[in-house]
Amino acid sequence: MKSQFLLSVRDSRGSPG
Repeated sequence: MKSQFLLSVRDSRGSPG
């Protein structure tokens, strides 16, 4: 699943997208 990946990127950028 890409859930963790998306969450990681979102947290890293701090943006909902």
